[in-house]
Amino acid sequence: MKDVMEAVSEFSVVDLYPSIGVLEVSYRVQEKNDKLHGEVDWILENIVTDPRDKITVGGGGGEDLVDILLRLQKQNDLQYPLSDSVVKAIILLQTKKRQ
Repeated sequence: MKDVMEAVSEFSVVDLYPSIGVLEVSYRVQEKNDKLHGEVDWILENIVTDPRDKITVGGGGGEDLVDILLRLQKQNDLQYPLSDSVVKAIILLQTKKRQ
């Protein structure tokens, strides 16, 4: 998470001129961001998929955020279904708030 926060808060010339592809190559921003995105996605994917088999619809006490999100996803009775990407984004945002 520390690396994610640093990457998000860094100043980059590429952010000022995103249409100039040469800057991305020269600053290796895309490569670094792709690697970081892959690592974070792998971690979040494990957080989401590991407890998925253990969830029973109906819930109960002692649920954490991941349990609640996965239960809501499994029930599938929301106006907008919770995809894995949305669940991972919520987890990431909650992690960011705690720092």
